[in-house]
Amino acid sequence: MYNITPQLVVDLSGISLSELACPTADLDMCNHKISNVSNPISESDVMNRGYWDTYRYTNDKARASIGDIFNSYGWATKNIDMDYHNIRYLADPVGVTDATNKRYVDSHGGYSDEQAIAAVKGDTDAAYITANTGISIPNNSRTLIDFDANSDVYVPYDYGGMYNAAHTDRLTIQKDGLYLISAALMWNVSTTGYRIINIKGGSSGSDTIQFDKTSWSLQNINVVQSGFVIAECSENDYIRLYVEQTSGGNLTCHVPHSMYGLWVTKIR
Repeated sequence: MYNITPQLVVDLSGISLSELACPTADLDMCNHKISNVSNPISESDVMNRGYWDTYRYTNDKARASIGDIFNSYGWATKNIDMDYHNIRYLADPVGVTDATNKRYVDSHGGYSDEQAIAAVKGDTDAAYITANTGISIPNNSRTLIDFDANSDVYVPYDYGGMYNAAHTDRLTIQKDGLYLISAALMWNVSTTGYRIINIKGGSSGSDTIQFDKTSWSLQNINVVQSGFVIAECSENDYIRLYVEQTSGGNLTCHVPHSMYGLWVTKIR
């Protein structure tokens, strides 16, 4: 007599996988394929071959050397328009025609290597004072700009010791000579009145150096003012920036770093 074990045969041909309970163990395909898999959406979705090939090509191309890519097309024959996108992770320049990055410019104070080296050697005096936030200016009053009015004075560079933290409204000349003195700022929108930017310099506030520029505010836009003067300066002369506005009330002017502020540079 033979022992026959009964076997239960279940027909699953009409049941989809989605109707089954979640698996409780790994699935062994025994070297068989899973076909007709759609593109993944969630992070844990199965990936099909077509999706992987596209992903790999796109990312390998992105990781390829930009130099190799450009070289494969030959020399550039026109400008590259970045459409207001950034170029990131640019190395510091070596040659004079190399593109530079923000880190390099900030660390050199906007100067070339030759100028920076000359300044360190004492051959050039140059300073730049600015602030990180706007400064409120009263109506119809010639006002001295204190760059630390909001406790955020910023001195990107000072070659020669012209800035003194005890006097945040000025840069003080340390050597007799010919200087380029410039200033720039931006006013908030107001369609009323005029705006004045006034550079003053001299010994103990004598203001023998004067530069005035007036702009009328007749449009609903920010007013940008700038100006410069070249003047003979003596040791201990100090350079200050005054402004005036007649908008009818307080108006904010801005001298943010890298755009506006007060610059003094010895040129002879």
